[in-house]
Amino acid sequence: MTDEASTERKKNELLRRDIQTLGRLLGATLKRHGGRELFGVEEKVRALSKSLRAKPDPARERELLTLLRGLDMDEANGVIRAFSVYFQLVNIAEQHHRIRRRRYYALHTPNRPQKGSLAECFERLKTSGRKPADIRKVIEGLEIMPVMTAHPTEATRRSLLEKHRRIADLLSDLDRSDLPEPMQEEALADLEREVESIWLTDELRQFQPSVLDEVAYTLYFFDAVLFEAVPDFLEELHRAARRVPRLKLPRDLAPLHFGTWVGGDRDGNPNVTPEATWTALQLQRGLVLSKYIDAVDNIAGRVSESSRFCPPLEQLSMGLAADADELPEVALVVESQNPEEPYRQKLGYMRARLERALNQEEGGYVSAEALYDDLDQIRESLEAGASRSVALVERLMMQVATFGLHLATLDLRQHSARHTDALAELARTAGVDHYADMSAIERTEWLTTELATPRLLASPYTPMSAETTETLGVFAVARRALDELGDKALGTYIVSMTRDVSDLLAVLVLAKEAGLYAPATETSPVLARISVTPLFETIEDLQQAPAVLARLFDNPAYAQVLEAQGNLQEVMLGYSDSSKDGGILTSSWELYKAQEALTEVARAHGVELRLFHGRGGTVGRGGGPSHRAILAQPPGTVGGRIKITEQGEVISSKYGLPEIALRSMELVTSAVIEASLPRARKSRRPERWSEVMEALSESATDAYRDIVHELPGFTDYFNEATPVGELAHLRMGSRPARRQKRSKSIGDLRAIPWVFGWTQSRHLLPGWLGVGRALAQFIEEDPEENLALLREMNRKWHYFGTTLSNIEMALAKADFQIARQYAERLVDRKRRLIFTRLEKEYQETCDLVLQVTEQRELLANSPVLRRSIDVRNPYVDPMSYLQVELLSRFRRAKTSASKDAYLHAILLSVNGIAAGLRNTG
Repeated sequence: MTDEASTERKKNELLRRDIQTLGRLLGATLKRHGGRELFGVEEKVRALSKSLRAKPDPARERELLTLLRGLDMDEANGVIRAFSVYFQLVNIAEQHHRIRRRRYYALHTPNRPQKGSLAECFERLKTSGRKPADIRKVIEGLEIMPVMTAHPTEATRRSLLEKHRRIADLLSDLDRSDLPEPMQEEALADLEREVESIWLTDELRQFQPSVLDEVAYTLYFFDAVLFEAVPDFLEELHRAARRVPRLKLPRDLAPLHFGTWVGGDRDGNPNVTPEATWTALQLQRGLVLSKYIDAVDNIAGRVSESSRFCPPLEQLSMGLAADADELPEVALVVESQNPEEPYRQKLGYMRARLERALNQEEGGYVSAEALYDDLDQIRESLEAGASRSVALVERLMMQVATFGLHLATLDLRQHSARHTDALAELARTAGVDHYADMSAIERTEWLTTELATPRLLASPYTPMSAETTETLGVFAVARRALDELGDKALGTYIVSMTRDVSDLLAVLVLAKEAGLYAPATETSPVLARISVTPLFETIEDLQQAPAVLARLFDNPAYAQVLEAQGNLQEVMLGYSDSSKDGGILTSSWELYKAQEALTEVARAHGVELRLFHGRGGTVGRGGGPSHRAILAQPPGTVGGRIKITEQGEVISSKYGLPEIALRSMELVTSAVIEASLPRARKSRRPERWSEVMEALSESATDAYRDIVHELPGFTDYFNEATPVGELAHLRMGSRPARRQKRSKSIGDLRAIPWVFGWTQSRHLLPGWLGVGRALAQFIEEDPEENLALLREMNRKWHYFGTTLSNIEMALAKADFQIARQYAERLVDRKRRLIFTRLEKEYQETCDLVLQVTEQRELLANSPVLRRSIDVRNPYVDPMSYLQVELLSRFRRAKTSASKDAYLHAILLSVNGIAAGLRNTG
């Protein structure tokens, strides 16, 4: 065995040790609280499942199924919970192991940094021959914004997140070789208490979370992790940059900011009212101001430098004098408590201003810039006095530069149809009765005219419907937020299902009603306080997007708006709905082409473009590793700017622990740097590759739609073979799963439950359907030459390789042996042939992906992920078998009491399978 292989084995041994320790503690908890009977059943189920995975055996499968079907409800709940809690613990152990690996690279191989790290990025830049000035220019222009969304298919309750974090900390303690035995025993005892506490905590919510519950959930990650992780990330960025000789980054660099949709995304969610949006903004501001107060207190407790030994510079002295004039009552306190301690005096004034801002009192900070300037006065004086305390101040400056007084920029989102309905009602007050019936061209002409006139459409004497009143209320809240909380509190106004220019101009006309837009006059330029972002979601919309954008830029009214907003246009691309509409391969290719074409349109019109990637957490919704996804974007389309959704189901896994959050931030940043360098923009793919993708895309979408939209009985199969109907009871989020309450059609189903349902039943169909048929048809045209061409594309084209890799991951996580159980037990007999067809499509897709990627088994080139799936499957399988049994009982139950009992167990299994597969929707 080589030294490297031996080292890798040792690192994995530590993970195995953690899992074994946590499993042993869970077993002890099971015996103590569930009884030896439950423990015995769980152990027998586990042994049979592992045996089946090691060697398929119909007799053993029957034995396992007989055992599971014979469980009463208490036993079924106990077994499901045992495996579900086990996966919570395994996931924590794997998170901690990622941290352990990160530390290993930093300690033992500093000259061979971890892949995707900032250190690796700058190590490559050092040997690339690039000029430091060119590298600095790219980094100075970085604008990176992860956007938290409120799609909590993430089923982890906030009450469990802190327990998870404490377990990770205890595992870290146990890694210490210098930990005395009594302290090791104490750590193990603490670990057992935490495991027991998880077992005794109800993992199911007892109520439907409100919008503000979702806000609180998201704020947890800012409060517990991100506030301190951001300065760690920025320090790492500066440290990594020092690897490149003569490269010195600006000290006040702030390339990363955060956005959020939580409280602002009202598309299809009637619970996101204007009042909820305002409260969300207030909660964000309250949290960040409270964090600043704590940080100032911490600095004041440590920075005790005297004016005799570290005298203040003139700027700080003048600042103190101005503070004393503005806040005389505060001056009495700080000058008497801290004589000859100018830094503590200044921090005392700052604390008072922060408290006043928090309480919305006069004298408080009204901008982050003012807070930053005060900190800068302290920093410069401490530096002049050669005090190392400057590092404490600089950390807070990094936080202020990143989070401002708003914490995260809140985007607003609404469906274009809601704006059409509101404007149709408003237009009637102006004597236009047929707005809703106008063509797109007619609407655009009418809206352009309205944008040129200062008149308002709404009248206080004409009552409006509740829907229109609420739509206008959103713009009123936006005006209030900008006036009271500052320009950075709000991001863009995103228009879902944008189809034409009129969908975007409509928002500006509605904004005019709230004073957010006003046409130019002879004495003043156009007022445009709100930015509008089109969201292109379906395959057809993506294809039409470049033409829509060109017409938008050519519109005279919008051209003035663009000029007023610095000629920067954001465009959002919908990964989830496009994948659900046309399949994963066609969605991927149309998104790729749209980015190229949109970038060209913007360049031709002299407009800066920022692409907002609405990626899901799973492959079926455009997910996958962010680092690879960014590098796979079309050359020249990143340009240092990226905005990307962080879906509810991945927030805890990416930002739940400080070092994992740091890793997530550096993966995105290093990829954006690499994708934005000049050489990346010059590369050109062979035209033949594009022709191949066009052919594959056309075949793939035909194959996908042939099944999803054309195959008789497919909708019923989906509703029967998956727990999608029962998922509505999971209380995962405030947003309804379907656009139409009573509809069972796939068209009305949102992309999240579409993917969630297929994931639970182990089909994972959205991640691969249509791909096999497309590859087969293309290869059959010329087997030898076309297979060689596909292999070349996989090796040399980052986009194609990443796309196939994501599809391969979905195929590896799918399991048609388990999916067969759902089909045979839950699907009407006349529709079971659909399963046979899907199974054939799945197997064909596996075979062809292996041919193209030149592997003998799925994920052979990703052994860590392959091993993780292999280890997890035997523990996921029993929950799947039980879920099938419970769904069958639930759907046949006659009384509400029995239905409730079955439903509770089903929802436990949903959580457990989601944790086991590390996928929800």
